Amino acid sequence: MNKKILVLIFAIFFSVIGAGIFVNAVCCEKTTKGAWCQDVADQKDCASSLRAAPTSCSSTIYCQLGTCIDVDKGSCTGNTPKVRCETEGGIWDAKPKDEIPMCGNGCCILEDKVAFVTNTECKQLASDYGLNVQFRADISDEGECFKLSSPKKRGACVNEKDYSKECVMLTKEECIANPDAEFSEGMLCTASGLSNCAKSGETTCYREKVYFLDTCKNIANVFDEDMFTKNENSWTKEMEDYWTYIQEPKCAVTGADGTCGDCSYRLGTLCKDYKKGEMNMPAQPKFGEKVCAELSCYYDNEGSNKKGGGKIKYEHGESWCANSDAIIQQMPVEEDENTRVKAKKYEAYNLPGSRYYKLQCWEGEVIETPCRDFRNEVCKQDEINDYKIAECIVNDWRGCFTSTSKEECEDGEHDCQWVYGYRFDGQILLNEENQINSSNQGSCVPLYSPGFNFWEANSDGNAICTRASVSENALYETWWGKQRDEFEGDPVEERAKRCIDRCYAIPTYGENGVVSKREGYYCLKNPDKDPFDPANWKTGKESGAEAGNINCGSLVASEKASEIRDPLFDTHNDWLNSLTARARLLGDCGYKENLIGEKGQGGSELITAIFQKLNQKGEPKQGKNNTVAETIYTGADIDTKLLGRRNA
Repeated sequence: MNKKILVLIFAIFFSVIGAGIFVNAVCCEKTTKGAWCQDVADQKDCASSLRAAPTSCSSTIYCQLGTCIDVDKGSCTGNTPKVRCETEGGIWDAKPKDEIPMCGNGCCILEDKVAFVTNTECKQLASDYGLNVQFRADISDEGECFKLSSPKKRGACVNEKDYSKECVMLTKEECIANPDAEFSEGMLCTASGLSNCAKSGETTCYREKVYFLDTCKNIANVFDEDMFTKNENSWTKEMEDYWTYIQEPKCAVTGADGTCGDCSYRLGTLCKDYKKGEMNMPAQPKFGEKVCAELSCYYDNEGSNKKGGGKIKYEHGESWCANSDAIIQQMPVEEDENTRVKAKKYEAYNLPGSRYYKLQCWEGEVIETPCRDFRNEVCKQDEINDYKIAECIVNDWRGCFTSTSKEECEDGEHDCQWVYGYRFDGQILLNEENQINSSNQGSCVPLYSPGFNFWEANSDGNAICTRASVSENALYETWWGKQRDEFEGDPVEERAKRCIDRCYAIPTYGENGVVSKREGYYCLKNPDKDPFDPANWKTGKESGAEAGNINCGSLVASEKASEIRDPLFDTHNDWLNSLTARARLLGDCGYKENLIGEKGQGGSELITAIFQKLNQKGEPKQGKNNTVAETIYTGADIDTKLLGRRNA
């Protein structure tokens, strides 16, 4: 009994002693050594400028432990005294860190690196390093987060199913999305014992290069003829390694190559299907159907170069104008005289149905680009250091109609050409000597004849083509020394030779085909009046027919020139050629063949004469049948002997 009491007394004694020591402790808000919220034995160890309490720190409010939130950095620090948190600019919360939503950590993915931090800290890292980041709040385990490091690294992703190991080449990020898959970074599916996929000689194009494919259709390493064999006894360790690990290619390509797949776009090669016989291809590959082909093209531009099988080599990116049918071929950007000569051959170029095309060599293929239809664009090309550049250029043919002089029309700034003869406004311009002003007397027409939807009744083409129409008063003589009833029987050749050297518009009229080849209004009644006013015309007589002289009256030879009008055209051919050229160069007007050789309608070019019989005073005769209308020319006549017969 005494022993038990003694033990109890000692227990109480020591408890009192312990309690006395605890009560005598001091809590420093901050010690003199800089520690926050520390229990010390003597108050002199506390910083004099801050608080101290004669109790344990766990009993104070200011030293209560909680979570300190740094709003700027987004960080959360647990077990932090309140006073320290607030003194350092943080926001203090009595809750544990894991109970505060904004303090929840997730996986911050920064390209190939990861960090297990808060969302705010993740954004701060993105700002600090200038990277795009992805925050995965669904990953709350640090170990799972670190599995996502190097997410873009490729490797074998193996999924074991029903005793079969299926393998796909994926990125780490793609593979670990499947919790049942096993990722082997930097390994191929053909690595020994990894999966059911085996080596093969099949190839494919991937990222512009030729790659091996395994039997599971996975991309392996770059194709190298020396890294595969069908002979199992010929495999070397180097070859085995090439099918085990992802590696850089061991071969090199310098041109078209069927033995190595390391094509280089920068150096002029690209992975393509092998095509036998094409000049940008190498020899047929030993394995697979893919090769490194040249980016250049070999094109037969209608046999213009007989070297290399008639084909010309064009570098990647080069462009040129196609030699298509019925267009002016290989035109320079700046028209030369040769181009203008060709443009005037309306029977050969810019025919209905023709079109200009631009061709370009791109990645070994010739790309065909049609210029705008109806020849609203033409193809022109230039050459810089043997490198061809072609473009479809707008054919500004509408701008030609505003030019009223040869100089303005053919100034080099417009794709136009001048046709001497009738003007669109119908005027006949004279110089100071009352002669035809040839530099202004004519029509400005397109250099490259445009096309029209002429088959539609209300098309713009019909309106343009009517510009070619013209009417003119003319006076023809039917007298050269014989009675009218006497010269009908003369041969045409005999009648024609009496015409003076300035003859055109040779008409026929009447049932008997009476013909006159002499235009008779060269003489003027009054030289001081308008020489192109029909009321001022009169006929003269010939004197010396073989010499082609005209006598307008009793004037002597030196004075008669003032009484003779200068006609627009000297000969029938000049007149007819001017009319047809103007009509056909306006566009798909007039009588001309189309692209495939079909002839147009002759009625698209039509010359009609209205004949009036005049008396000696130049006045219309009265009576029946003294006015006759007759077609004297159609476009189809150009293919007959009629034109030759009418030639003066």
